[in-house]
Amino acid sequence: MEDSFWAEIPLFQGLSPEEIGTVCGLFTRKAYSKGKLIFAESDPGANAYVIHTGILRVFATTKGREHTVDLFGKGDFFGDLEVIHPSNMRLLSAVAMSDMVVFEIRREPFERMLADYPAVNNRFLLLQMDRLILSNRMLHEMKIYDARARTIFTLGRLYQRFGAQEQGRHYIDLRLTHQQIADMIGTLRETTTLVLKDLQDHRIIDIRQQQITVLDPGYLLEYRQGD
Repeated sequence: MEDSFWAEIPLFQGLSPEEIGTVCGLFTRKAYSKGKLIFAESDPGANAYVIHTGILRVFATTKGREHTVDLFGKGDFFGDLEVIHPSNMRLLSAVAMSDMVVFEIRREPFERMLADYPAVNNRFLLLQMDRLILSNRMLHEMKIYDARARTIFTLGRLYQRFGAQEQGRHYIDLRLTHQQIADMIGTLRETTTLVLKDLQDHRIIDIRQQQITVLDPGYLLEYRQGD
């Protein structure tokens, strides 16, 4: 396993090379093809995962319809909370949006890792707090801000996490449908389509074949409602 990959994961930062070697030895490499379901709602939470390559989509299902909740990429840790929670049940489903390679760790070695490495345990707690803060921020946005503002906030977060550059072009390295974006914003697809068209008309973004080019990165990252 690549030492540099593990050293860059926030959960393991601060560990010595020897400790990282021991920790990464607790994980098993697995590959998933695009569209493969990794786990489903109500499944037992037997494993936690770290993404090595590829993009993961996490979604909820209501009346047979999938609603995208979040996306994860390289270095992201997922599926971890259900592994240690007493209910041990998946609340959401996870599917590979692209061909993926992940490293998985089972419940027992995961709990042992947290017990044996206090620094990892502390960073794990910080990870949960960061997720809670983000969830609260997004709930606040849904209550306070209109669909246009929420769309810009969401695009800004996606650009921060999945942004890439190629020959001077800034883009979000994902292919997303309007429905997937609408699910993350918490609004109707038709509303999202109108907002995205407005942002294209104002030369903030451009969308071709479901990929978003960011024409004005500063606007997305520094936006405040009323701008």
